[in-house]
Amino acid sequence: PRVTGVQTCALPISMFLAWAAEPEHDERKKGGFRFILAMGLATLVAAACGLRRGGGAHDLASALQSGQPYRQRLENYHELIYHGSIEFGGQVVQAVFDTGSFDVVVTSQRCAKCAFTPYHSNASKTYRRDPHGYTEEHNYVSGPTTTALSYETVSVGPLVTRNQSIFEVLSHNIPILERGVFSAVVGIGPEGHNLTNAPLLKGFGMTEYSLCLQSQAGAPGWLTWGGDLTPAQKAASWELPVVGRYHWALSMRDLLPSRSKHGELTPTQRQAAQTLMCGRGCAAILDSGTSLISAPSHALQGLQMLLPDLEDDCS
Repeated sequence: PRVTGVQTCALPISMFLAWAAEPEHDERKKGGFRFILAMGLATLVAAACGLRRGGGAHDLASALQSGQPYRQRLENYHELIYHGSIEFGGQVVQAVFDTGSFDVVVTSQRCAKCAFTPYHSNASKTYRRDPHGYTEEHNYVSGPTTTALSYETVSVGPLVTRNQSIFEVLSHNIPILERGVFSAVVGIGPEGHNLTNAPLLKGFGMTEYSLCLQSQAGAPGWLTWGGDLTPAQKAASWELPVVGRYHWALSMRDLLPSRSKHGELTPTQRQAAQTLMCGRGCAAILDSGTSLISAPSHALQGLQMLLPDLEDDCS
């Protein structure tokens, strides 16, 4: 598989730099786990800078039969989270569309301690529980969840899939879920690692999508379902080979600040920084579901020596 981006539309998005040399790295990815030893920021190069708002009233037949892609607006929450609408059994829920995970996870009334649950599966005519009562642990960078397998009709704009496998949250330790910003994490990572072998992308019949986060402060993002690159854009695009077994991981050869807190890096500082940061090689994971940066402690300590002093109050 390859990742394609438009050269003229390089827009910032959080990407984790995972230490590919660590043998346990790929094992952490199994079962949809997203605990990543990661460091740094990189750039997701995405399509369609001059985006126009996709209308939610698109007719299903005309949108799909004409082969036109569907552009979905993603709201910007304090430059930290981009979320958009998705429907479960006709009930609208705000979701994070996450390229770093694989399953559809949503809070419902089955979560006794969840303060905000806009989705009520017991009110849906198209919902059914898994007859075997299958439960799973979904672990994210922001915290763990205990979930139960169910099936539901799921739709985004004109896209509809019936009997889609979803996981209802029974309990969690993700504080931001209690703020009511979003109530679902929709995994749109590479096919083949969904726990039920029925990812949402397969249900929608999608083989291509693009993500564009506009660079202006507070500006929305856009998720385009379906191919949207023109021949000219494809000719001006980069194709990057994927090196990860479970995620869209790209090879990263070097990660160095151009200057330290004391000025230009000395040769000794540069050599030390290369040892701490990608000296053994690392991989950049395209992850639209988080803005956090975590890293091995030794790498953070080395990076702290090079970066300017950070104040508690950044305003």
